Amino acid sequence: MPLVQRLRWWLAAIAVVFSLFVAGAYVRGRMRQRAGALPTPSKIDVQLKRTANGFEYSKSEAGRTIFTIRAGEVKEFKLNGYTALSKVSIILYGRDSSRFDRIYGDDFAYDPQSGDVTAKGEVQIDLEANPEGLLKPDQTPPKELKNAIHLKTSGLVFNKNTGDASTDGRVEFASAQASGWAQGVRYQASSRTLTLASQIHAVMTGPDASVLTAARGTVSGEPRQLLLEQPRLERAGSTLQAAAATFFFNDDNHIDHMVAEKAIHADIAQPGRSSAVQPTHSTVDAEKAELALNDGGDQLRSGLLSGNVRMEQSGTQPMQASAERVEMAYSEGGILQRVKAQEHARVHFGLPVAPGSASATPVAGDNYEITAQTIDFDVAGGSHLERAITSGPAQITLLNASGGQQKLASKTVVTAGRFEARFGQSAPGGVHLVSVHGEPDARIVSQTPSQPERVSTSRSVDAEFSPDGQLTAVIQQGDFRYSGGEDTERQMQAFSDRARYTTADQLVTLTGNPRVTGQNMTTTAQTVRMNRTTGEALAVGDVKSTYVGQATTQQTPGGGALLGSQAPIHVTAAAMKARSNPSVAIYSGGSTGRLNGKARLWQESNMIEAPQIEFDDARRTVIATGTPTDPATTSLVQTDKAGKSTPVKLTGLKLTYSDNERVAIYEGGVTANGQDFTATAKRMSVYLAPGNQTKENKTVTGSSRVERMVASGSVDLEQTGRKATGQQLVYTPSEEKFVLTGGPPSIFDAERGKITGDSLTFYRHDARVLIEGEANSPVVTQTRVAR
Repeated sequence: MPLVQRLRWWLAAIAVVFSLFVAGAYVRGRMRQRAGALPTPSKIDVQLKRTANGFEYSKSEAGRTIFTIRAGEVKEFKLNGYTALSKVSIILYGRDSSRFDRIYGDDFAYDPQSGDVTAKGEVQIDLEANPEGLLKPDQTPPKELKNAIHLKTSGLVFNKNTGDASTDGRVEFASAQASGWAQGVRYQASSRTLTLASQIHAVMTGPDASVLTAARGTVSGEPRQLLLEQPRLERAGSTLQAAAATFFFNDDNHIDHMVAEKAIHADIAQPGRSSAVQPTHSTVDAEKAELALNDGGDQLRSGLLSGNVRMEQSGTQPMQASAERVEMAYSEGGILQRVKAQEHARVHFGLPVAPGSASATPVAGDNYEITAQTIDFDVAGGSHLERAITSGPAQITLLNASGGQQKLASKTVVTAGRFEARFGQSAPGGVHLVSVHGEPDARIVSQTPSQPERVSTSRSVDAEFSPDGQLTAVIQQGDFRYSGGEDTERQMQAFSDRARYTTADQLVTLTGNPRVTGQNMTTTAQTVRMNRTTGEALAVGDVKSTYVGQATTQQTPGGGALLGSQAPIHVTAAAMKARSNPSVAIYSGGSTGRLNGKARLWQESNMIEAPQIEFDDARRTVIATGTPTDPATTSLVQTDKAGKSTPVKLTGLKLTYSDNERVAIYEGGVTANGQDFTATAKRMSVYLAPGNQTKENKTVTGSSRVERMVASGSVDLEQTGRKATGQQLVYTPSEEKFVLTGGPPSIFDAERGKITGDSLTFYRHDARVLIEGEANSPVVTQTRVAR
């Protein structure tokens, strides 16, 4: 950059100096002619008109010297009127004494006919600023020369009539910061425009040498600026180029700012730090770039990219970014600190690449992007993203793909009023998201091929990522709501204060008054976990479920029984597992501190208790499972001939009930306890009356009424004063009748003793026993005799 800053000034100085020293030579000669004091050499060539030794000329304004010209010898020739000057030295101080530029050479010629002054040999130029010149006595050299620029050229032609100057030759320059050349120079005095014709080439010194080239350059005076056509900067394997770039200078000849336009393109290469690290390659494209520098012109102060800005980075974590406008701010040391991407800003992080992969094949995982009207980035160390904050409507899109095939597995879109993302450096190199916070009005929409859309909303959302850039968890807080699964009528919904989603197991964990609803079901618990892939839900701790809105089962004449009422069905348990299709929920254990480890399901006065209850809401079926010490239990009623209802309690290891069939099947150590009997068996089927009974045009609901009980396998029946055994027992409450068969059946009481037959019929409220027997199985009656 120091080189570019000074090209315009040393070339302009050449033109000014030649016009001054030619005018000075003419005035000096005229003065000596008038005074008759011009010395004549001892030997004069026939073409030599006059000569002078020790020529010096100065020009001053307001008491300060502007320039001084010295020549060792001046020769004027008669034949063609040429004036030759040798050993010329010129010092330019400037009107404000801020310069100490020197131009010197051995051989110059002046043609009075054309007005051209031509350098016959090499011209040396030293350019040096003298900021304290005005504070020192006139013509005082700088105490210390700093950042001097040395130039060398030949064939320079200056016309004193037009003030124009040019050379087709090569101009070489050198300074502490750079060296290089250009081919051909043109200076037009009327417009104060200097043109570097072609082949501009500059090499910047330093550990990472940079090379600046351009096809053509133009320097103008007001304002001081340099226009480079097709500039290209190369440094350490990286390039920056544009169709045109204009550099604007301040009063100290330092670059104040730069504007590049049309087809701006940058290729930035960063080799891997080890064989296990993928090299990083970045490209930047824009239609316009504006850079502002500090007062010294050697450090960036701010930057602006505009017009279809695009950035792409390859390597371990590929990244793409785009916006219509990108603003950059730098620290005092010229280190990039902040970047503001505006107007449709977008940053896309591609699938991670396995470290050391020669083919740069992506691995399976997530690629994601952030889009917003504006995104503000904080940059750490001038090179690594540290934080990003969005403004205006914003969203984060996560695309889950399977490795190199890039086959879309799922898509998740997260929106919020504002996002704040934090970045970190990946272990093998590159940048990855560490966390994202969004609020207010957070919304997450998940889409999986061939599955219904899943939506969750909350006041805020936080996303966490692994060191390799993979999403690990999403936390939503404040009025969390979730819906997903089947169609609108059957889909599962959830509500809570807080939800945490983990990608490893696809679970959403709800805490803070969680509530889950299905087609007709509502469940509350201390904690609810839902699987976003399968739609399953697991509720834990003080679980309470309510099923509402079911009509009486239509498949069964007269409607259902145990669950046939229009009243809600309630369930309490320690845990619940639910599936969205079919609509099945499994309840286990008791709610906190209650039920002695049993789940409880009831509708009005109908109740089922068991360590585990599986309820199918769609088919209205129940499977209750118990243990020998904690069996499944059901409370029903029986109605006698007189219409009197009394309770019946049934227990067993397993209960299977279908409301369509109105049959409750008990298995494994079944016991039925009535008001005046107890029956046990291996299996028992209980047939229930329809749940809705009509009496005097009114619907009567209540406990399910037993129509018939059929017990089988090792049947024992006990009543007050008698005991019966057999293999099958049929009990009809409305007739108060027991029919016992198989075994053969037998009855024993204190008065009659033991009675055995093929079939024994007896009643609840009297002592009658009807005995049936066959020829090969005579009836046996044993009577006890009192002594």
